[in-house]
Amino acid sequence: MYGKIMELRRSFLIKLMSGAIISMFISITIMYSFDGTDFMDSHGLIMLKQIIGSMIYGAIAMGGSVVYEIESWSIVRATATHYIMTMSSFFIVNYLLEWFGTGIWLAVAFIGFTVAYAVIWIAQSLVYSRKVKDMNEELDQMRNGGKN
Repeated sequence: MYGKIMELRRSFLIKLMSGAIISMFISITIMYSFDGTDFMDSHGLIMLKQIIGSMIYGAIAMGGSVVYEIESWSIVRATATHYIMTMSSFFIVNYLLEWFGTGIWLAVAFIGFTVAYAVIWIAQSLVYSRKVKDMNEELDQMRNGGKN
Protein backbone atom coordinates (compact mmCIF):
# COMPACT_ATOMS: atom_id res chain seq x y z
CA MET A 1 0.00 0.00 0.00
CA TYR A 2 2.74 2.44 0.98
CA GLY A 3 4.59 1.67 -2.26
CA LYS A 4 1.54 2.53 -4.34
CA ILE A 5 1.12 5.85 -2.53
CA MET A 6 4.77 6.74 -3.10
CA GLU A 7 4.47 5.76 -6.76
CA LEU A 8 1.35 7.94 -7.08
CA ARG A 9 3.15 10.88 -5.46
CA ARG A 10 6.14 10.45 -7.75
CA SER A 11 3.89 10.32 -10.79
CA PHE A 12 2.02 13.40 -9.58
CA LEU A 13 5.23 15.41 -9.12
CA ILE A 14 6.58 14.40 -12.52
CA LYS A 15 3.31 15.31 -14.23
CA LEU A 16 3.03 18.54 -12.24
CA MET A 17 6.51 19.68 -13.31
CA SER A 18 6.00 18.54 -16.91
CA GLY A 19 2.72 20.45 -17.14
CA ALA A 20 4.30 23.61 -15.73
CA ILE A 21 7.26 23.45 -18.12
CA ILE A 22 5.16 22.68 -21.20
CA SER A 23 2.72 25.47 -20.34
CA MET A 24 5.56 27.92 -19.83
CA PHE A 25 6.86 27.27 -23.33
CA ILE A 26 3.36 27.47 -24.81
CA SER A 27 2.76 30.77 -23.03
CA ILE A 28 6.02 32.28 -24.25
CA THR A 29 5.36 31.06 -27.80
CA ILE A 30 1.87 32.56 -27.82
CA MET A 31 3.06 35.88 -26.42
CA TYR A 32 5.82 36.25 -28.98
CA SER A 33 3.64 35.13 -31.87
CA PHE A 34 1.34 38.05 -31.01
CA ASP A 35 4.24 40.53 -30.76
CA GLY A 36 5.69 40.10 -27.28
CA THR A 37 5.92 43.85 -26.78
CA ASP A 38 2.20 43.85 -25.90
CA PHE A 39 3.10 41.82 -22.82
CA MET A 40 6.10 43.89 -21.77
CA ASP A 41 5.72 46.73 -19.35
CA SER A 42 8.64 48.60 -17.85
CA HIS A 43 9.57 45.62 -15.68
CA GLY A 44 8.21 42.71 -17.70
CA LEU A 45 5.65 42.01 -14.97
CA ILE A 46 2.77 41.37 -17.35
CA MET A 47 4.79 38.71 -19.15
CA LEU A 48 5.93 37.18 -15.88
CA LYS A 49 2.36 37.11 -14.60
CA GLN A 50 1.17 35.37 -17.79
CA ILE A 51 3.97 32.81 -17.66
CA ILE A 52 3.39 32.00 -13.98
CA GLY A 53 -0.39 31.78 -14.47
CA SER A 54 0.08 29.47 -17.44
CA MET A 55 2.50 27.31 -15.50
CA ILE A 56 0.03 26.97 -12.63
CA TYR A 57 -2.76 26.02 -15.01
CA GLY A 58 -0.57 23.49 -16.84
CA ALA A 59 0.64 22.01 -13.56
CA ILE A 60 -2.92 21.55 -12.31
CA ALA A 61 -4.18 20.10 -15.59
CA MET A 62 -1.31 17.67 -16.07
CA GLY A 63 -0.67 16.93 -12.40
CA GLY A 64 -4.37 16.31 -11.92
CA SER A 65 -4.28 13.56 -14.51
CA VAL A 66 -2.84 11.36 -11.75
CA VAL A 67 -6.48 10.66 -10.78
CA TYR A 68 -6.53 8.19 -13.69
CA GLU A 69 -3.93 6.13 -11.82
CA ILE A 70 -6.10 5.62 -8.74
CA GLU A 71 -7.12 2.01 -9.24
CA SER A 72 -10.14 2.15 -6.95
CA TRP A 73 -11.73 4.95 -9.01
CA SER A 74 -13.93 4.32 -12.01
CA ILE A 75 -13.05 5.95 -15.31
CA VAL A 76 -16.14 8.16 -14.99
CA ARG A 77 -15.12 9.38 -11.52
CA ALA A 78 -11.54 10.07 -12.63
CA THR A 79 -12.68 11.88 -15.78
CA ALA A 80 -15.26 13.99 -13.95
CA THR A 81 -12.72 14.90 -11.24
CA HIS A 82 -10.04 15.84 -13.76
CA TYR A 83 -12.48 17.85 -15.88
CA ILE A 84 -13.76 19.76 -12.85
CA MET A 85 -10.20 20.47 -11.67
CA THR A 86 -9.05 21.71 -15.06
CA MET A 87 -12.16 23.78 -15.72
CA SER A 88 -12.12 25.33 -12.25
CA SER A 89 -8.47 26.27 -12.58
CA PHE A 90 -9.13 27.57 -16.10
CA PHE A 91 -11.85 29.91 -14.85
CA ILE A 92 -9.68 31.14 -11.97
CA VAL A 93 -6.62 31.72 -14.16
CA ASN A 94 -8.81 33.30 -16.86
CA TYR A 95 -10.23 35.72 -14.30
CA LEU A 96 -6.81 36.62 -12.86
CA LEU A 97 -5.01 36.94 -16.21
CA GLU A 98 -7.94 38.16 -18.32
CA TRP A 99 -7.35 35.63 -21.07
CA PHE A 100 -10.87 35.61 -22.49
CA GLY A 101 -12.65 38.20 -20.36
CA THR A 102 -16.12 37.38 -19.09
CA GLY A 103 -18.24 37.66 -22.23
CA ILE A 104 -18.82 35.65 -25.36
CA TRP A 105 -15.14 34.73 -25.75
CA LEU A 106 -15.17 33.01 -22.39
CA ALA A 107 -18.23 31.01 -23.46
CA VAL A 108 -16.51 30.11 -26.75
CA ALA A 109 -13.37 29.06 -24.84
CA PHE A 110 -15.45 26.97 -22.42
CA ILE A 111 -17.28 25.21 -25.26
CA GLY A 112 -14.04 24.69 -27.20
CA PHE A 113 -12.29 23.30 -24.13
CA THR A 114 -15.20 20.98 -23.35
CA VAL A 115 -15.41 19.70 -26.94
CA ALA A 116 -11.63 19.16 -27.12
CA TYR A 117 -11.69 17.38 -23.76
CA ALA A 118 -14.52 15.11 -24.93
CA VAL A 119 -12.81 14.33 -28.26
CA ILE A 120 -9.52 13.46 -26.55
CA TRP A 121 -11.31 11.33 -23.95
CA ILE A 122 -13.29 9.45 -26.61
CA ALA A 123 -10.19 8.89 -28.73
CA GLN A 124 -8.23 7.56 -25.76
CA SER A 125 -11.13 5.36 -24.71
CA LEU A 126 -11.29 3.83 -28.19
CA VAL A 127 -7.54 3.23 -28.26
CA TYR A 128 -7.52 1.61 -24.82
CA SER A 129 -10.61 -0.49 -25.46
CA ARG A 130 -8.91 -1.78 -28.62
CA LYS A 131 -5.79 -2.63 -26.60
CA VAL A 132 -7.90 -4.48 -24.03
CA LYS A 133 -9.66 -6.40 -26.80
CA ASP A 134 -6.30 -7.35 -28.35
CA MET A 135 -4.96 -8.47 -24.97
CA ASN A 136 -8.07 -10.57 -24.35
CA GLU A 137 -7.69 -12.21 -27.76
CA GLU A 138 -4.05 -13.00 -26.98
CA LEU A 139 -5.08 -14.51 -23.63
CA ASP A 140 -7.70 -16.65 -25.37
CA GLN A 141 -5.08 -17.87 -27.84
CA MET A 142 -2.69 -18.70 -25.01
CA ARG A 143 -5.42 -20.59 -23.14
CA ASN A 144 -6.29 -22.55 -26.24
CA GLY A 145 -2.67 -23.47 -26.88
CA GLY A 146 -2.30 -21.25 -29.92
CA LYS A 147 -5.29 -22.75 -31.68
CA ASN A 148 -7.58 -20.29 -33.56
